[in-house]
Amino acid sequence: MPRVSLVVPTLNEDLGEPFATLCDYLRGLPRSTFDVIFVDDSRDEVRARGLDVLRRGALPGNVRAELVEGDHRGKGAAVGKGIAATRGDIVFLIDVDLPAPLECIEEFLRVLDANAGIDGVIAERPLGREFSSPVRFVASRGLLLLQRALVFHSREFTDTQCGFKAFRGDLIRDIASEQIVEGGMYDLEYLYVALRKGRRVAKVAVEPMPERRESHIDVWKCLRQDPVDLLRIKAHGLLGRYR
Repeated sequence: MPRVSLVVPTLNEDLGEPFATLCDYLRGLPRSTFDVIFVDDSRDEVRARGLDVLRRGALPGNVRAELVEGDHRGKGAAVGKGIAATRGDIVFLIDVDLPAPLECIEEFLRVLDANAGIDGVIAERPLGREFSSPVRFVASRGLLLLQRALVFHSREFTDTQCGFKAFRGDLIRDIASEQIVEGGMYDLEYLYVALRKGRRVAKVAVEPMPERRESHIDVWKCLRQDPVDLLRIKAHGLLGRYR
């Protein structure tokens, strides 16, 4: 059976609901075995509760779960550490608030299984979706313009930041080993490097799930740091520092 890894970064989250939701869904996909890797940047007491959730959880026979302590350097760093711990033929990167329908797991696996020339699949939300604040709307539109004009020089991607992606395992582990971004622009870095390596990434349109809790995104920090990281990614590529 194909082995699939799911990397889920977390920060001061109650893992009970997302863990149970994932297990309930994966139980119905017996043709694959799944490793669910939570990479936790939480405080010690929150991480201890997360470990307790995983130990007490009733795991389906086709699911293994573990919690890896993050290095507290940012979401991108946590995801990179999780990827390094994977062994799956396919690796999913999924935000803990499960921003796309879980049926996408099976759909993404079908896309990758049916198309040998496809190396990654990402969820893209509608451009006209609602945002929780005007600042988040402006930040999203600004990022869209910057990634098209500065990084990809194309309209290749409408939504690089939806936290629901899948890549072939060897590819994403290779990319993560070269990763320079430790914050939220890691998604864009992975896509940029994948295209530089001549790999193809498919897009699947999804309707965003209702927000389960208030967003943890520090929008003002993103507005300061994200443009800098975009410039770092592009400069790294132009200087030939990605293999």
